[in-house]
Amino acid sequence: MTTCSFSRGQRWVRWVTIGAAVVTALLLDVLVVGRDRWDDVDQLASVAGATGIIAGCGSLALLVLARLNRNIERAPVISEIRELTLVCPSCKRKQVVALARDANDTSANSCTNCGLRFHVRVEEPRCPKCDYVLLMLRSDRCPECGTLIGAVPANAGV
Repeated sequence: MTTCSFSRGQRWVRWVTIGAAVVTALLLDVLVVGRDRWDDVDQLASVAGATGIIAGCGSLALLVLARLNRNIERAPVISEIRELTLVCPSCKRKQVVALARDANDTSANSCTNCGLRFHVRVEEPRCPKCDYVLLMLRSDRCPECGTLIGAVPANAGV
C-alpha cells in the first residue's frame, strides 16, 4: 500500500495503520516472551487486540481508498479527439498530427522530417440501415436493428 497514491488528507490512514500493526506486533511479542513477568497481562492483551483491530480496519480502508483513487481511463468520444499519433510512411518518424475538423476540411498536415503531406480524418463506424454507432462492436450484427455488418476487424475495440 506504500506505492498507492493517496491524497494529502488520506495519507494519515496509511501511517496509523502501519503504526497500529507495529504496536500490535510488539505487544504480542511482549505477551509471549514476558507473560510470566507481568501480573496484569489481560490489560496488555486488550490493548494488543485493540491495535490489531485498528490495523485490520486501516488495511481495509487503504484498499477502499486505493480503489477510489485509481484513474479510470474512458474511451474518448470521437468529437473530443483532436489529434492522432502516427508514423510517417516515408521516413518512419513518429509524430502527432491534427485531425481534419469535418469531411470538407482540406487542410493538410506535413511530416516534420521529410515534408510528406497527408490528410487525417476519424469517423465512427455506423450501421448502414439505422445509423447506429458501431464503435467497439465485437459482433457482426448491428445491436439496434440486427443488420449484418460483415466481418469484425481483427483490431476491433483497440
